Amino acid sequence: MGFDDLPDARHCFPPLTTVRQDFAALGRLVMRELLIANDDGESDQRELIQPEFVVCSSTAALRG
Repeated sequence: MGFDDLPDARHCFPPLTTVRQDFAALGRLVMRELLIANDDGESDQRELIQPEFVVCSSTAALRG
């Protein structure tokens, strides 16, 4: 199991199941919060960035 869907993970055998995050969206969110804080304000909303679960060959279905 990997995290952040790192480019080197594709060289693993078997390819690792991973959690992928939208770092561009995270960067926009952080900058927005910094700009609000810089204006002596406080953000009244909380935004979550939903990660994506990417299933690859390192994960198999349960055998019954």
